[in-house]
Amino acid sequence: MKHCPKCRIYYPNAQTFCNEDGAMLSLKDQYGLNGRIINDKYLIEALIGIGGMSAVYCAQQFGVVRRVAFKVLLPHLAANNDKMVSFFEREARTAGRLLHENIATVFDAGRTEDELAYIVMEWLDGVTLEEELRKNGVFALERVATLLKQIASALDTAHTQKVIHRDLKPSNIMLIHRADGEEQVKVLDFGLAKLATEACDLVSHAVGTPHYASPEQFQLGSEIDARTDIYSLGVMLYQLLSGRLPFSSPSIHEVIRLHMLEMPRPIRELRPEVPPGVEELLQRMMAKTPHYRPQSVREVAQLFDHAWQGYQQHLQATTTTPTRVDADFLNDISLVDGLMRSEINPPTIQRLRHTGDLHAAPVVRPAVTHGAFASAAAPAPAPPSPVPVFAPTPTPVATETHSPRPQFTAQAGTSPLPVFTVSYSTNHAPHTQPAVSLNNSQGGSSVAETANAATSQFSPSGFLSLSVSQTWFTKLAAYRHQKPVWLAGLALAALALVAGYRLYRPAVTMAETDTILIADFANSTRDEVFDGALRQALTIQLAQTPYLNQLPDEKVRETLKYMGRQPHEKLTREVAREICQRQGVKALIVGSIDKLDRHYALTLEALNAQTGEVLARALEEPPNKDNVLKSLDRATIELREALGESLSSIKKFNKPTEYATTFSLDALKAYTSGREANTFKGNPADALAQYKRAIELDPSFALAYIGQASIYANQGQPELSAQAAERAFALRERVSEQEKITINTLYYLAVSGEVDEAINTFKLARQTYPRTISPPINLSVCYGRLGQFEEALRLATEANQLDPRNSIPYSNRAELLVRLGRNDEAREVLDQAFGQKLDRGSYHALLYQLAFLKGDTSLMRQQTDWASGKPDEFRAYEWQAQAAAAQGKMRAASEFIRRSNELGMQRNLKEAVAAIRVTAATHGLLTGLSDPYAHELRELFDASPNLFTRFTIGTVAPYATVALALSGQTETAQKIVDETVQRQPRNTLAQNLWLPTVRAALALKKNNPAAALEALQATQPYESAGMFYPTWLRGQAY
Repeated sequence: MKHCPKCRIYYPNAQTFCNEDGAMLSLKDQYGLNGRIINDKYLIEALIGIGGMSAVYCAQQFGVVRRVAFKVLLPHLAANNDKMVSFFEREARTAGRLLHENIATVFDAGRTEDELAYIVMEWLDGVTLEEELRKNGVFALERVATLLKQIASALDTAHTQKVIHRDLKPSNIMLIHRADGEEQVKVLDFGLAKLATEACDLVSHAVGTPHYASPEQFQLGSEIDARTDIYSLGVMLYQLLSGRLPFSSPSIHEVIRLHMLEMPRPIRELRPEVPPGVEELLQRMMAKTPHYRPQSVREVAQLFDHAWQGYQQHLQATTTTPTRVDADFLNDISLVDGLMRSEINPPTIQRLRHTGDLHAAPVVRPAVTHGAFASAAAPAPAPPSPVPVFAPTPTPVATETHSPRPQFTAQAGTSPLPVFTVSYSTNHAPHTQPAVSLNNSQGGSSVAETANAATSQFSPSGFLSLSVSQTWFTKLAAYRHQKPVWLAGLALAALALVAGYRLYRPAVTMAETDTILIADFANSTRDEVFDGALRQALTIQLAQTPYLNQLPDEKVRETLKYMGRQPHEKLTREVAREICQRQGVKALIVGSIDKLDRHYALTLEALNAQTGEVLARALEEPPNKDNVLKSLDRATIELREALGESLSSIKKFNKPTEYATTFSLDALKAYTSGREANTFKGNPADALAQYKRAIELDPSFALAYIGQASIYANQGQPELSAQAAERAFALRERVSEQEKITINTLYYLAVSGEVDEAINTFKLARQTYPRTISPPINLSVCYGRLGQFEEALRLATEANQLDPRNSIPYSNRAELLVRLGRNDEAREVLDQAFGQKLDRGSYHALLYQLAFLKGDTSLMRQQTDWASGKPDEFRAYEWQAQAAAAQGKMRAASEFIRRSNELGMQRNLKEAVAAIRVTAATHGLLTGLSDPYAHELRELFDASPNLFTRFTIGTVAPYATVALALSGQTETAQKIVDETVQRQPRNTLAQNLWLPTVRAALALKKNNPAAALEALQATQPYESAGMFYPTWLRGQAY
């Protein structure tokens, strides 16, 4: 109850002044300020209200003698929190800069003697908009227009000065009357809402309920700007027009979910006289993503005024005597309306309406109000339009032509009957398949994880559209006696529409060249395990489908560099969208994970990257952390279906995450950290440690083994690579089809040596993922290793054409051209790569080789200078050693090998260093210096036997056993041959090239040239892949 501070009489809370003395009534003053004089300036008279963060007193200001509102920060918020107090004061000063007739003026701010922070504002005699809503419910359209204009004007002034309200709601809008009797708006509490987020949890803080908050205010870390206030203004406008909130529930968490994921019921279903343009404006103002909203409150006011004025003109122009329609006729229409509702709306259309997958251009109602069909034709929520959809003519047409979503459009027609036409587009897009690509820098090869790329474009015709003749509205009565005929036709048309919709459900179609980018998830749970892990899981899930192409990590890093950002920077929605716009990517996939009480909220959205429009959305609510990955799987399936992928494709390419990757979020987090360390930070050592951690958490994590295998192969450590690849191969049935391709091919190339099987697998991948760059790259490598250089070059060129920004095909093309003796063309290809601002160590190795062949010492020096200080520096010494050896400078060559050896050992690249030494020793043997190099080979065999026993495509020195035989270690070489025959019977290169070459070398050491020539007969189909060893041995035999 209230009481009078003077006479102490108690009154009901609804009363304001004392009946005895006219004093302002006060609530119980629990803060002890009534009657006090503050800082010799303000006399506190009465406590008139307590909010979630402040208490408001009525006070008299000395000097100017005026009544003011004296607002103090609640003591429990200020206690032991100087930051809160200083923030309160800073925001008060900010609000004090705002001088506008519709903003409550802030006069002063400071602290009381007992350190209570306060703000002094103008005193307003009136009621809040909240009280007026409670009293009147629905507002007249004219009054709404007047109030909106004033509120928008106030907000525009604030936003111009970079002040965001953040807590716009009816209780913060005061309605007073000017001296002329006109109603005037006063907006209160600018900038103070942010204080509440500092004080307490966003879900439970007391700055009102979340009924007026924007979706981004429920997401920690999201940008808050003027469009946040526009959303809240939209909620208020909806409430003024309908008398109800757009989203309401007894559960706060449910209200938050509705704000974040659902669209409100169309306002015209609640109040048909609302202009269609206003309905469209409301949908835009309450769009879930700020980009879709009007970008300023000035635009809001202009659009509302345009729609309101246009609607009034339309009503004046179309005012006619209503056409009489009898009840039977309306009942017939209701039957059809019921058919359409039962077949289309529940549950499919309602779900699509809420998720934003389906929208309609508003239909202007005719003068006849027949209810049932009007509601059937009512539009579902539409995405934003740059102009109001309402057209002030009797023949409305749709103005939304840019959206790739279904549109229901009313058009003028000449047919005497309702005409329904269905158009559809079901283009399918190919897939980006991360795979294992092998590329060679010189004598050997390196295996690297690469993603492939394709570019794409959204088809604007990828929607379902329904056209309804305007004649339906203007000539209904003329068909009263033809009801059975046209009603049956309409029913059939409705059924056809339903069938057509279900057959061609995709509201969005992906063209063959379309590409998507997956942003990092917005994680408001404060649980770091979700950081990166969810994006990686989604990447793997979407990589299964041939329907979607993903922008490769290499291009993401490259674009971040051009943007002046770090290559490992987090891909927020804004950063990712800029990447999309720079690369021509048409779809951006964004996700969020939020903690709601005891469960989680997981959201996926597909956005048109160029316009920001939501193309599809999926929501899941996992009950606990252990179910998050399963919920992500379900949401991904929904997204794929909404983006137009066929159910048969989804069924075929749909391995759950726990089987395609891992059941453990912690393991997935470690794997993701490993990929980031290797891909973005260039730190393979850290990546290996993270992959090891992932395997410890889940020993069945096949992709973690693949990650290890790729790094070891790149480091020139084929044995460790093979061990990891073997473990992954043993787990191949636990992965997706796409991952199985990766694992199988790596196993065939790095372990079993079955190049023919690898080629078959890559051909299958090429058919399944025709726009993916990895299959032609890898096929090119395979054919190159088999000595089929022309075919390899054709495939490398094809890969280059698929993606001119991928660096690998340039390297492969240049190396193949060198093998074919087309050195000038090889140089041109490398120049093309540099022209694309691409760079790889293999480019410089090839340039050094070409420069040596031309005697260009300056160009040779440029390449070694480039390598200085880089991880490839030890390779540069190998280049110089080979050049020296070719010139007969064996002493200089030995010195370069020694320095290469030192640098490589410092980087713990034992196998790579050993391979270089094998190459040097073999060259020494071929020059006739057998003794020192024979001793070198014996040492190498003892230290790195795997170099001599493996003949896979990934082995960097496949001729090591040949060199061992030539050095006189015939017994050891023969033993290797025998073991290889038993252990690798299907090894393509071993059985057809290297083992026969070893046998020929052994035969020559035994002075049996005939046996050597016989052994070399098997090598002839592969001889060009043999680095001239079979040719040289044949010459020795003759």
